[in-house]
Amino acid sequence: METNPLVPRQRNRRADRQAEAGPVQQPLQQAATVQPMAPGHPVAPAQPMAPAQPMAPAQPVQQPVYPQTPRTMYHQPYQQAQQPVRPAASSYPPAQQYPQQMQSPAPQMRQLQQPAQPQYTPRPRVLNQGGPVNSGWQQPTIQERAEIPRARAGRSLSRDTARAEKTAQREAESKARQEAREKAEWEAEKARRAAEQTDAKPARKKLPAWLTTATTCAFLLVLALIAAYWLMQAYLVTEENKRAAAWEATLNNYHVTQQANGTLTVTWQEHIEKYASQYNLQPAFVTAIIRNESSFRTNAESSVGARGLMQLMPDTAEWIARKLDDDSYTFDKMWDAETNIRYGCWYLGYLTRLFHGDAELVSAAYHAGQTTVTQWLSDRTKSPDGVSLDLEKLSDGPTKQYIGRVTQTYGIYQSLLYPDEAFGSVPAGSDAGAADLR
Repeated sequence: METNPLVPRQRNRRADRQAEAGPVQQPLQQAATVQPMAPGHPVAPAQPMAPAQPMAPAQPVQQPVYPQTPRTMYHQPYQQAQQPVRPAASSYPPAQQYPQQMQSPAPQMRQLQQPAQPQYTPRPRVLNQGGPVNSGWQQPTIQERAEIPRARAGRSLSRDTARAEKTAQREAESKARQEAREKAEWEAEKARRAAEQTDAKPARKKLPAWLTTATTCAFLLVLALIAAYWLMQAYLVTEENKRAAAWEATLNNYHVTQQANGTLTVTWQEHIEKYASQYNLQPAFVTAIIRNESSFRTNAESSVGARGLMQLMPDTAEWIARKLDDDSYTFDKMWDAETNIRYGCWYLGYLTRLFHGDAELVSAAYHAGQTTVTQWLSDRTKSPDGVSLDLEKLSDGPTKQYIGRVTQTYGIYQSLLYPDEAFGSVPAGSDAGAADLR
């Protein structure tokens, strides 16, 4: 008897549903019991029942072997040999309607049989040979009825287990993917926040071009002013240092000393002022003569024999001693600073009265002698008016250089020590020395 491979599976599912609803308790005899009809209902005439035909003894039906699927390959419960469960008789049609199908399996199923697959023989179905119901199936026993739920539960458990495992695997994979996605999103968010905290700063608005140019020019101008200020300060400091050095050099060169209170003094200033005042001379002019004659050295002596601060010659010193009525005169007294300044100031006073207080003529006569200066005044080429000398027309020589040095030194001492006194001429001598001119 040929069977469709899908039919037994459908029948088993239908039997499972009926078994879940409850076991069949109604005896087979009730199926043939005629229920009384309601009064007044027309009753059809009873059809004569065909006599029961004798049926052949039940032959064991070999179940087809189905090819293995991934579900049967990985789940052992489907590979175990189980006893076939015979469903309820009411779920199958009469056996007479399928005389050909119950003899042999379908040809296409025979081609799918594989000799390597394990063969198991299901329990043979026993046909019902008698009874009021011609169903073609024998009523299952109590033991068989008890085995049906267990078999169904086993098959259902295997399917549920496989389904649950696959569902759990899918959920685990989905959960792993979700966790990986969440982790990647968290790392990206963390990196973004770190970048925002460290590097990301609000963009500053750019200044206009004209404002940038003006700011740059102002900055450069300020730098230039600062540089000019410091350069000027450096120049002023340098000049101040130069002036200080020149001042120190001038003071040292002219033998001037600056006191703590700021006043300036010169060497032998007390003797110079004493005898300059006695013979009506300016102290600055006397100091200039001493500076150019001996540089304030009391032991100075020239090659011609002049001695002391004012470099007096022996004949001139002896003549001055006679004029001063100095009986204790000796030429060695010219080494004494005070005696030398006294004799020199008297002689300068004599020349001042002789040449009417002209500083150039007095200094020239002190260096070259009064006779030489008198001859120059008588020469119209050197003195056009006979009173003063034209220094440009004088021949170059020691006397001309001496006149220039004395005049320059006179002005320096005048500005340093005696700024309140007049400069340019030597005052005329007093009447005390008028007799000396004869």
